[in-house]
Amino acid sequence: MDGTPERPTPESRHLLTARAAAAEAATRIAAGDCEYALRVIVQAVAALHTEQLSADEVADILVAPPSTLSTDFDTLLATGVLWTATERGIDAPAWTHKPPLEHEWRPGYSRGDLDDGPWSERMRAEALPVFRRVNVLMREKDFENW
Repeated sequence: MDGTPERPTPESRHLLTARAAAAEAATRIAAGDCEYALRVIVQAVAALHTEQLSADEVADILVAPPSTLSTDFDTLLATGVLWTATERGIDAPAWTHKPPLEHEWRPGYSRGDLDDGPWSERMRAEALPVFRRVNVLMREKDFENW
């Protein structure tokens, strides 16, 4: 060692990278714990959105993740990273551009919970446009409350 302090990494700061979040989500989804998988992905997106990050940390967080084993969760993670990168003025990596899901999805709820009623209409109206584009109904405040 030359006495120069080592540069902190996302792992040393306990930040969830997209890779770590996807790997943990895949483990939880395989075990049938989709609620925990959702929480991990939301926390990773929220950290990227709110943390003070160095350029190296951002680059590490944006490395393409493995699949979560779920198209829904892959789309949620990719779109969350796309949203946060765009908000930070960062070029989003190609892996964040996903096609729309076949059906609307409100994470944390079953597909049958979405209909044409007032609650569903409110969720659609409040969803961030980048998420609506891929049929995921996520609001900005959802990243604060999970």
